This record gives sequence, structure tokens and C-alpha cells, in this order.
Amino acid sequence: MTISLGAKNKREFVDGSLPKPPSTVPIHSSWLRCNNMAMSWILISISNEITDLVMYLKTAVAIWQEITDRFSEGNDPRNFEIKQVLSQLWQGDDAASAYFCKLKDLWDEINEYHSYTIYNCEGGKNNLDLYNRDQVLLFLARLNESFHSIRGPIILIEPFPSLAKVFSMVIHDERKHKIGTSITNNLVATIVTPKTQNPSLNSPHNPNPPSTLSTTATSRTKKPRYTCSHCHIP
Repeated sequence: MTISLGAKNKREFVDGSLPKPPSTVPIHSSWLRCNNMAMSWILISISNEITDLVMYLKTAVAIWQEITDRFSEGNDPRNFEIKQVLSQLWQGDDAASAYFCKLKDLWDEINEYHSYTIYNCEGGKNNLDLYNRDQVLLFLARLNESFHSIRGPIILIEPFPSLAKVFSMVIHDERKHKIGTSITNNLVATIVTPKTQNPSLNSPHNPNPPSTLSTTATSRTKKPRYTCSHCHIP
């Protein structure tokens, strides 16, 4: 909601930085129009039960403050919940990209709840490097054992690679394994598939099907048997 209000240049009407001007000021009517617009956006974005609680308030900042006071639980409970999910997150049956996206979403949400000051000094750069290293090591440690061969070379790279670079290397390795597995499966299928008899031999249009050919060949090799015309004894 704050993103939508900020995009429409109306966030000041809910954070209190643009208070209501006196009625004698020329911009008073414009302020009322913008305030009503912000109020309508908030009201259509909340449930009917919450709307009943705030519909009689006169300003957008009053509605926003009422909703915040009633339903805001603070950052600590959510931060604790994220840390629990993060401690139990492994790749499992997910693809490496899906696993990475889950980790990245949790890290970004944690950073949203903390206000970090980034300094341009050497100490600030070292802190960022340590934070990046911790993220990379956690990402690699929770990967499946199929990525065991790539973990060691990545950790030994100097200077230590960024999280984005490590993710690219892992995805490249995953695709390489998929291609190798596909080729192996095709070779195995080719080897174990029994050779089938030529279907044209059994075709009704074939003048010499296999059974006919064998019978003809057998009949040609047999010698005629002579019998007595009176007693029929050979």
C-alpha cells in the first residue's frame, strides 16, 4: 500500500508530513481532494470488518494511524519467525534456483526490518564483505550433495566471490549435470532396447514371409519317398 501511495505522490497524506492547511489557504481545497483520494485507496484495500472501524475518520493519516495501532505487531515477532524458517531451509527437492530465491526473499525481508547504515570507510566495506561471505557459505552449505564437487573450488576463490557470482556458478553446474544425465539415460535406453524384427517381413504384401521361406527351404532339401503301390510299404 505504501508503494502505491508513494507512486501516486500521496504518501505524505498518511505519514503526517503534509498536515491539513488552514481553510483560508488557497491550496486547502486541493489538499482535501488529495486527502479524500488517499482515503478511498486505503478503504478499498482493507477488509469490510476493518473498514467499519475507520470509515468515520476524516483524514488519511488518522485512518493509517488507527490501522497501525490496532493491527501492527512490531517487527520482532516476524523477525523471529523468519529466523526459524531460515534455520530449517535446505534445498531438498527444489531446484537450485528455487532454493536460492527462497533464501534471498528471507534475507531481503530481514534487511527490511533492520535499518543498516552503510559507511564508505574501510570498516564499512569489511562489514559488507563479511555479510556477503556468510550468505555464500550458508547458501553452499544447504545445497544437496550433488553439488559437493563445486563447493570446495568456490570457497577457495580469492578474492571471495559475490553471492550473485556464486549463484551463477551453481546454476551452471546444475545444468551441466542435467545434460550429462540426459545423455547417459539415452545411451542406456539405446543399449537395453531389444532389436525388433523387420516389420516388412511380416507384411501381408511380402511374397516370402519368414514361415513360407523356411517351409520352402525345408521342402527343397527333403528327398522323395517311394512306396509300393500295392501294400503302400516304403
